[in-house]
Amino acid sequence: MSGDAATFRRGVALLIVMATLVLISAAAAICISASATIQAARRIQTCAMESDDLSRACDRPIQNWLETKSAKVVLPSTAARPCVEVLHDEWSAHGQQYEVAITAFDQCGMAPIGIARSGSPLRSSLPSEVLRRLDAVSITADFVAGLDLFVDLLDEHRESSPFPCSTVADKSAMASCLGAMIATHNRDPVRINVNTAPIELVQAALAMSGRGGIQQIIAARDQGKQAFAAGGSMDAQSSKFALQLVSASTIWSFRVDIRVGPVLRSWWEIYEPRRREILQPSNSKAKSSQRKWECTQRLVVTQ
Repeated sequence: MSGDAATFRRGVALLIVMATLVLISAAAAICISASATIQAARRIQTCAMESDDLSRACDRPIQNWLETKSAKVVLPSTAARPCVEVLHDEWSAHGQQYEVAITAFDQCGMAPIGIARSGSPLRSSLPSEVLRRLDAVSITADFVAGLDLFVDLLDEHRESSPFPCSTVADKSAMASCLGAMIATHNRDPVRINVNTAPIELVQAALAMSGRGGIQQIIAARDQGKQAFAAGGSMDAQSSKFALQLVSASTIWSFRVDIRVGPVLRSWWEIYEPRRREILQPSNSKAKSSQRKWECTQRLVVTQ
């Protein structure tokens, strides 16, 4: 019996040891998992902070592009949307992958939100799906709208995001995207850029202002040359909006995408020129205007 008792005690001890090992292993696994989760969360937080820093640094290339290239943009007459790639760069550092993409959208190459909601001929250049979404929101007079105005409709009506994608070549993705077709900041006087706007919109603007010349505009754009709008600003007949045909734009929106490791963050930014009065040097008391671009609206892109 003593031998059996000793064997029994050893068996019990072995079971206790095995149970203890199981508990220790489970606890170790939990600790390892928790540690991995904490490290992953810290990495994501670090990547998010880096993406925020990079997004602020994107102001410099945007400013440079606005100053040196924006006034010379000419899109083919077949271009469906007034957008152009500003920057697309990828690199790695310290074992981390980075990607920055900036796409410019010409606000003067789109139908202004106010006039598109009226009975203007410019409204006829927009797809019915875009018009339906426009008419679903209420905008008070003198209210400066933003694409965030349409974000509330996403969950309620299962709409697509109003923010256009950053891939200029992906025409299907922007086929009915509000941000690629509707200008939120193109206000009175309404400006239509004959070098970037879709031809349907240019035709409607010409008809609205009682002008011709669409064939000359198409020919110039297809040759990569700037077309110049004849005449200055004028009040379009049967409209409360002053319409101005222009050859270069003064309002641009930018889709900024920053990828740092596993984190992708995007912003929608509106840039407009700000005019400041400065005194001339020496003894002159005359004043002149100095144009400077500034970001007047910045929204986080919701997918």
